[in-house]
Amino acid sequence: MRIVAAWAGDSPVYAKLAAVCEHTAKLYNPRAFVMVRNVHREPVTRYEAFVHKARAWFRAVRDTPAGVRIALLDVDTIVCGALDDAFRDSFDIAVTHRGGVGSINSGVVFARGGETTTAFFLRWFRLTARLAKSDKTKRFSDQDALKQCVAANLAAKVVGLPCQRWNCEQHTWKDFNKDTRIVHVKSDARKHLFNGEPLISEGAETVVTLWLAYAQAAGIAE
Repeated sequence: MRIVAAWAGDSPVYAKLAAVCEHTAKLYNPRAFVMVRNVHREPVTRYEAFVHKARAWFRAVRDTPAGVRIALLDVDTIVCGALDDAFRDSFDIAVTHRGGVGSINSGVVFARGGETTTAFFLRWFRLTARLAKSDKTKRFSDQDALKQCVAANLAAKVVGLPCQRWNCEQHTWKDFNKDTRIVHVKSDARKHLFNGEPLISEGAETVVTLWLAYAQAAGIAE
């Protein structure tokens, strides 16, 4: 299995998040090939960062042999367990959501290498680039592009996996438990960690405590 996370820009915050992501991915998946890297070290806008990530994920899938499993993660995630179970079912691509296409979160995607999967990710990358350039009203151009690709897809077998277990974000932090495999450190949890802002979301304190523990284990200063 391959675990890939990519980010762009010169933010020291994302450098720390990426270090924790890499540490935990290797900790719980010792046999996996783990690659967490900054694909563009110059300053970037929010929209440019989306495009760089989408391009990096496309290239990672393109370079993955047919049938090989790959987990694609945002660097602001914590891996809390082995990821093998995500591939228990047959699919080309698995997206994480809270119930339908409208609630897809593009921060975690699982896939199997192959031509069909590569074509899907190429379409996703190109649409992300188009949205990022032309429509600044779309706050998350990569996520909006993914939703469109899933809705319009006719070739790849795409399935959904629950965010609560595989991409536990601010809407599901309250449901975090021992079966949760990936936690997304975003929203008020990230703002609290790096800016000292108050915690609002239910379950955010658990996420902050978890990240700090792994950061300490990885030797990362706050």
